[in-house]
Amino acid sequence: MKKNILYLGLSCLILAALVLSSCSGGSKTTATVTSTSTATQTNTSTTTKTTTTSASVTTSSTASNEPVYGGIFTYYLFGGNVTDADMTDGYWPTVMYTNPIIEYPMKGDFEKYGPRGTGESDFVTEQAIPEKFLTGALAQSWDVTATSITLHVQKGIQWPALAGVMAQREYVASDMAFNMNRFMDCPAVGGNRTVGSGPMWTKNGGFVDSIIATDNYTVVVKTSRFNADWINVLAKSYGSGHYAPETVAKDPTKWENLNGTGPFMYENYVADSFMSYKPNAVYYGKATINGKQYSIPFIKELIMPIIPEMSSQLASLRTGKLDCTQALGLQYETTLASSTPQLVKHTWLHSIDLVMALNMKNKPLDNLKVRQALMMALDLSAINTTINIKGDYTCYPADPQSGPDIFTPLNQLPADTAATFKYDATAAKKLMTDAGYPNGFPLSIAIRTEPSTASFTNAAQLMAGMWKDNLGVTLTLNALDPVAFSNMMNSHTGYDVSTQTILHTDVLKSLSMQFLPGDPNNYANYSDPTFTAAFQAAAATTDTAARNAQLKKLCVQVLGQTAYIPIGAADFTTYWWPWVRNYYGEYETACYTPGYWQAEVWIDQNMKKSMGY
Repeated sequence: MKKNILYLGLSCLILAALVLSSCSGGSKTTATVTSTSTATQTNTSTTTKTTTTSASVTTSSTASNEPVYGGIFTYYLFGGNVTDADMTDGYWPTVMYTNPIIEYPMKGDFEKYGPRGTGESDFVTEQAIPEKFLTGALAQSWDVTATSITLHVQKGIQWPALAGVMAQREYVASDMAFNMNRFMDCPAVGGNRTVGSGPMWTKNGGFVDSIIATDNYTVVVKTSRFNADWINVLAKSYGSGHYAPETVAKDPTKWENLNGTGPFMYENYVADSFMSYKPNAVYYGKATINGKQYSIPFIKELIMPIIPEMSSQLASLRTGKLDCTQALGLQYETTLASSTPQLVKHTWLHSIDLVMALNMKNKPLDNLKVRQALMMALDLSAINTTINIKGDYTCYPADPQSGPDIFTPLNQLPADTAATFKYDATAAKKLMTDAGYPNGFPLSIAIRTEPSTASFTNAAQLMAGMWKDNLGVTLTLNALDPVAFSNMMNSHTGYDVSTQTILHTDVLKSLSMQFLPGDPNNYANYSDPTFTAAFQAAAATTDTAARNAQLKKLCVQVLGQTAYIPIGAADFTTYWWPWVRNYYGEYETACYTPGYWQAEVWIDQNMKKSMGY
């Protein structure tokens, strides 16, 4: 399906942007600036629970503690050209560029739970924001049972007037039902735009029977079974943003026709140069700052530049032409700290893990002691440091940011499971000897090779050396182009070990992909009827807290089986100039959606001028 292709393409694009780094349980923000936040905090830049602070920026009288309207915010996020404006085609750059304009039924409540609120999340986990951190957007609220999902549309939201497309009017339930039905059959999820062609319809093996607006403010999704991941696959997913039906009728691929209910409207697109946006004058959102409510957006223009060359991106940041860049690799940390110490930075966990799948259909990998020995014989910290600069490898298959009620830290895992994460060549050798392989054996690893996956090969080479030295295991590297690699993985044969990337922010999805028999992504060929039954029970549990408790146990269970060896996820660093006010390093507030927080930042022109820009 195109959605899987899109996910893989995004994975590779992100990996190309960075040397693969790893995950850390907390987040880090450096530089202290005088800033303004919501009513709960008024004048200090904050972070999530794990913080470091350095390089104070003097703001004194140059800093405006009240929001100022106007100014241009120039923001960079994986900038590149885009094919068209219709996100249902399934191309992620379209999702990125439309999201300042387009909304979803729900969004992340970054004001309440983010750094400016309780600090429980820094809102950088991509695609799958935990349900506990969500709030209503187009939907004010929702009710879920085993047979239906009822969405209550927020009243008073307006589609702005757009010349040649539509007059201003209210967003109502028929608009929501139109967009959800359109999404169900779109290429982004594997449909062909023919009514009823999408895989999520019950008749095609999915869970949705119908989507109907029952009145002006209520949409009812009838379901044949409960899908615990319904928010991520139906309401807040690639391609599921809501377009004005008039835009779709006119031609949704044309940027000049694009109309949404979000904080911004399309202004201009110049290939190889920039995308720009202007405020939506009828946007319903408000920002509460120092106890006072303001209409937003504050900025008069949002510019997302297209800068394919890293050297140009860094130069633009250093010279103040970029106000904020969302994701830089840690390899630039030292040089930026030296050349531009005034920058504020926030280091955050990426959503994709690199893991090594152990094919359990092959002997001796069907032996748990062998798999445990292979993991224990690897200095995962050294591998992680070598290929990632900094990082951690303990966030698989869940991490504390996106799965706070599911993640189990190492010190709470069963002792034998926790031991596999610790480099212990002596214990690994004993396990291997006990399993009957004192002199080791040969293995081969299938590696997907392309420019964006160089770190995969680097990790495999390090593994080969450690396995040879510690266990006598010889690892042969089998470099495959993407097509050959996919063909081999689809056959589930021809390899002992394989590289794999997996999204750890959606635990339900990652567990089903990697551990259910028959799933094409189950590279380890894991099969355990007990796990399958428990997973299906969890997936059928409508109560979120009860389901998370079940998923937590399942994560511990599969870690104990060592079907996959986690190498780690990447750390990204967001940089911004201190004149970008009311910003705390957030990124994700829906589905690759920075638009909500972008609407709440303002540009302190006095500070910018005082700093020589």
